[in-house]
Amino acid sequence: MSSPKPVAQRLQTHLDAAHHRAQRKERILLALGAGAIVLALWAILAPLSLAISVGLAAWILRTGLLVALAGAVVLLKYKWPRRIFASTRIAEVVALQSEGRRSAVQTASELIAWKNAGGMRAQRRPPPSLSLVEAHLEETEAALDASKANERVDRAFKDLERRANYTFAIAGLLLIVSAAIFPAQHRALVRAFASTSEAEISDLPLVGDLQLTLRYPAYTGLHAREVKGGDGTIRGLKGTTVQLRATAEKPPRSASLTIGEGNAARVVPLAVDGRDLIGEFMIDKNDRYRFSVKPLFGSELKERKGHAIVVDEDKYPTIEIREPAQDLELKDTGRLSIAYASDDDFAISEIALNYRVNSGNVQRVVLPAPEQKQRIRSDYAFDLSTLQLKPGDIVTIELEAKDNDTVSGPKKTTSRQRKITAFSSDQHRRQLLARFRAVVDKLVDQLGDELENPLSESADSTAYTQKALPVDERGLSVAMELSDIAKGLKDAEGGQSKFALAAERSAIEMRQAYSAKKLLDTALSKSRTPQNLATTAQRQNETVLLLEKTVIYFEDLRALAAIEEMKAQAKELQATSQQLKELLQKYKETGDEALKTALEAEINELKRRIGEIMQKMAELRKGLPQEFVNREAVERRAMENIFDKVDQLLAENRLDELAGELDRLDNQIKNMENAMNDAEQEYGGERYSELKRELQEMAQNLEAVEAAQKDVMEKTRDAEQAYREAAQKQLGQNLDQMVKQSLKDLEDAERALQKANEKEPRVSGGLDKAQSRVGDTRNALEQRDFLEAREMARNAQAEARDVTESLKSLARIDQLTSNSSGKRADDAHKAAQEAYGKIAEVAKRLEKLFPDPKDVLSPKQMQALDELRKRQQEIAQRTGKISQQMKDINKQAPMFDQNAQSDMEGAKGSMERAGQELGQKQAGRAVSSQAAALGQLQKMKDAMKRQGQGQGGAMPMPIGGMPNPFGDGNDARNQEKVEIPSGEQFKVPPEFRRDILDAMKQGTPQKFKQQVDEFYKELIK
Repeated sequence: MSSPKPVAQRLQTHLDAAHHRAQRKERILLALGAGAIVLALWAILAPLSLAISVGLAAWILRTGLLVALAGAVVLLKYKWPRRIFASTRIAEVVALQSEGRRSAVQTASELIAWKNAGGMRAQRRPPPSLSLVEAHLEETEAALDASKANERVDRAFKDLERRANYTFAIAGLLLIVSAAIFPAQHRALVRAFASTSEAEISDLPLVGDLQLTLRYPAYTGLHAREVKGGDGTIRGLKGTTVQLRATAEKPPRSASLTIGEGNAARVVPLAVDGRDLIGEFMIDKNDRYRFSVKPLFGSELKERKGHAIVVDEDKYPTIEIREPAQDLELKDTGRLSIAYASDDDFAISEIALNYRVNSGNVQRVVLPAPEQKQRIRSDYAFDLSTLQLKPGDIVTIELEAKDNDTVSGPKKTTSRQRKITAFSSDQHRRQLLARFRAVVDKLVDQLGDELENPLSESADSTAYTQKALPVDERGLSVAMELSDIAKGLKDAEGGQSKFALAAERSAIEMRQAYSAKKLLDTALSKSRTPQNLATTAQRQNETVLLLEKTVIYFEDLRALAAIEEMKAQAKELQATSQQLKELLQKYKETGDEALKTALEAEINELKRRIGEIMQKMAELRKGLPQEFVNREAVERRAMENIFDKVDQLLAENRLDELAGELDRLDNQIKNMENAMNDAEQEYGGERYSELKRELQEMAQNLEAVEAAQKDVMEKTRDAEQAYREAAQKQLGQNLDQMVKQSLKDLEDAERALQKANEKEPRVSGGLDKAQSRVGDTRNALEQRDFLEAREMARNAQAEARDVTESLKSLARIDQLTSNSSGKRADDAHKAAQEAYGKIAEVAKRLEKLFPDPKDVLSPKQMQALDELRKRQQEIAQRTGKISQQMKDINKQAPMFDQNAQSDMEGAKGSMERAGQELGQKQAGRAVSSQAAALGQLQKMKDAMKRQGQGQGGAMPMPIGGMPNPFGDGNDARNQEKVEIPSGEQFKVPPEFRRDILDAMKQGTPQKFKQQVDEFYKELIK
């Protein structure tokens, strides 16, 4: 059992416990106070950062926290806080809570302190009695234990703790309110406070009043541009120099720009002038730049977001060849005009022409160009003659443009290529004939498609149309191809190609047939009705008949085309054989071994060409009748035998024998060509004999109709002349005097109408029409076209009468309403009335020129006109039969095109019109209609004559290729004198004259007025 502790020790234990508890309370109070100070400081500094930098606010906050921490350390660790929290102070605190025992506790505390201090060594006063000290300590210890010193300490600090908690809570609430009002500033302060880097990141702009001056690269020729305001985005070309000026939000110590990110970033220092920041740098790629500012107080600030740098690349130049707009085949290989257009965003520095002949090396020619421009429109004359092109050579051209970019280097662009082919008429014609032969297979396929998809009442219309519509499209496509072939052959052969004419006619027929069939098939696909079904089925049958006729005829034409091509190949063979003979003769004369080697190479090359030609001929033979192939094959085998000997004779230097073999080769080629000519003349003779007979009969009918029409027209012209003479005799007046007086009256009428127009503009429209008709009458009279003048005078009289009545009504209304313009309307009415009288006199004179034929012609002459009418009607009927003959012939082969058929129908219509005019006893008009009919007949006859020139053979050709049904140049009928039509015979129809008169009324440039007037006068004559 341990001995009890001394009373001083027990008392000290109680006091130490109270002392430690008081220390803990004081530390808590100190922490709450420091925390409240820090929270309040944070709440105040965050919004204050709007006035000062965020970095300075963070610095103040850090400094305040360090001061608080340092003060706490001083207070808690060093002697000064120990003096504050000494035992005597604790005893005093405990005594204050001990119901009157304050002095006892304090005394006991002092005695313990004295005792612990070593008695007299620590005291200046005399020591107390030790027994009394012990007694006092025991009594105090008992009192402290009984009063619970810890609870008394808690009660002593209770009020301080409450006030400390209130203070901390108020500071926290202030921080929350500040964060709600200024969230961005608080986030920035947090990042700045927590940041360990040298520069602090700012979400807010660090500068304002940003001004940029962009100085573009010198090659652009652009002036410097200033940019003020905006978001600081820099946009310019690569190589642009940027001069920057900005104003810092706070006075800075220094500033810089950071362009880019990471290791690739570059820093541009900025000059500082007060708050102004000035710098210069060059842009070369898309990037961002950020301001970094060191304020007078606090750490460096750097923008987080920064500003964009957008670099616009110098665009590539563009260049296009405008002319030629597509690949060309040139007959004249002299100068080729190349029109081109080139553009660049700044300037073109060079344009060059790149060309290559066939597969040779590319050559480059720098074109002369004006000084550097953004937009160049020019042309260049490319001299092809220097290239020494042969027929069939191909020159590929392209243009190249370079810009003037000195920063990244010139950029170049090339145009699309154009191919210029040296025209070869033979090659061009062969290509077209090859296409012509190939299109026959397409026609056969087209016919097969139609036959495999027949339309009947029981057929499924949906299934039919699904197959038919694509077939219709292919039919239209074949028609377009035929039309293209026809155009090419016409150009190649001067419009007289039998193949071109056949292709042209068939193209028109097929296009019309399939256009109509496509419409009907489309309608049937939408609605199946009995009428749609019947109409579509009929159209399909007609299309099948057309295809059958075309295929049969084209198969024969294809054979003729193959024969023609083989004849052309034979001519090449003949030329090649002749060249071989010349080379051989040259070698025989010189005996030069070096020349022999060269000649061997030439002979081998010519043999190769002969082999190619023979191969082409072998392909052509596939489409020919067997009898022709058999004859041609004999000649071909003979040539092949000769070729077998050529190499051996040349190698053995048996030159005379070789020359003999080449002569035999030449003879065999001529024999083959003669065989082809015979075949061409005989081809299709038996098959087309009936068609040729019908064509000959039609030609004879056409000639007979033409002769009859000439006779009727001559008699009609005599009757018309008799009518004129009788009418003039009955009138008994001087015609020239009548014309002169009428022209004067018409001039007076025009002046009167003009006066009325000036007086009263309210009816200017009617007055203008009247003036126009008076002018028409005057023009017709000047040309002595009395028939037209009479009609124009009637119209002018009607217009003048209407406008006179209108002016009369206006004048009356103005008088009734006391309108001030009444006098003008009355004057205008009088002027119009005067004009009307003049026009009426002219019309009356003109009417007298055309008395009723009954009044001037004898009964015999009247009967003659009736007989002419009957003959004219008969000729029209005969012409209709010829037109029907043409249609029947066309059902067998495409002999006549739409224009030829239209000419015959037009001739028939003119004849019928002439018959009607003869029935009305208008012989003058009938002569004009008869002349028109004769012109159309002559046109048809000339076309049929042309088709026989140089076109032998048994197979009839379309117009332009058919044998001449009217005989050759030795035919007696061709010895007839050619009649030159008289002016009366071929007067133009009234409708044409009226159109010319309308055209004459249009304005004419003054310097061309005389020429135009003379031109129109000649037309009307």
